[in-house]
Amino acid sequence: MNDTSPDMQKMYRELLMSRSNSERLTMGMEMFAFARSLIVSQLPQDLNDDERNRMIYQRTYGEPAPWPKT
Repeated sequence: MNDTSPDMQKMYRELLMSRSNSERLTMGMEMFAFARSLIVSQLPQDLNDDERNRMIYQRTYGEPAPWPKT
């Protein structure tokens, strides 16, 4: 579903592209960090580090972690 008008899409893209490469990269990294913090906040608190990392990977990338279980 897309309820954004083509004019608004164009304006938004122009605003984003007017930022420097480093500003856009920083925005992307901040969004990823925020999404990760939401994932972590929803995980059970009693997980060990390996279990926590596996669940974060699975929820982030939509597939099981590729490294062996410890």
